[in-house]
Amino acid sequence: MADRFSAFPLLFALVLAGLSLGLGYSTFNFEQFDGLWLLTSLLIVLVFFVGLVLLVIRLARRQWRRGASVALALALIVAYGFAGQELFFQIDQVRFQVFKDHYVGVLTSGTQPSAGEPTAFRWGFWAHFTTGPIYRMLIHDPADDIQSVKIKALLETKIENFSFCHLSTRRLEGRFYSVVAAC
Repeated sequence: MADRFSAFPLLFALVLAGLSLGLGYSTFNFEQFDGLWLLTSLLIVLVFFVGLVLLVIRLARRQWRRGASVALALALIVAYGFAGQELFFQIDQVRFQVFKDHYVGVLTSGTQPSAGEPTAFRWGFWAHFTTGPIYRMLIHDPADDIQSVKIKALLETKIENFSFCHLSTRRLEGRFYSVVAAC
C-alpha cells in the first residue's frame, strides 16, 4: 500500500470536535442533553487512544505520511481539549450580541438608571452533576464592580448554598457579565 497523506483522520477529528462542541455547549444550556456530552467526551477519549495505537502502528510500518495525518488529527483533538471552554465563552459572546436587545431589556426593565442595583438573568440551565449543581447567570452591574457585596447578595438570593460555590466570571460587554457558579 502506498504511503500517502490521508485527509480522513483530520476530517474525522474535525467532525468529532464539532460534535463535542455542539453537544458540550448544549449541556450548558439545556439540562436534558447532559448524557450526550458525557457520551461524546468518552468517544473523544476512545478515539484519541485508538489514534495513538494507529499512530504507533503506522510509524512501526514506516508509513510516515499516513502517520503524519494521524498525528495531526491527534493534535487537533488535544487542541480542542485545551480550547473547549474558551470556545464555549466565544459562543456565549456571539449569543449575547445576537440577542443583546432582549437581554438588555430583561436586565434593565424596572430599574432606574440611577438606582445602581445589579440585576441577574438565568442564562442557561441549573445542572446537577456528580460534583454538585452548576448555575449560569447573566448579570448587569451598573456600578461595574462585579466583585461587590451587592453582586454577592444578588447571587445568594438566586443560588442555594452559595457560600460553597466557586465562581467563574467573564465580561461579555460593557457592564454585562457571564457568571458560572459551580457548587
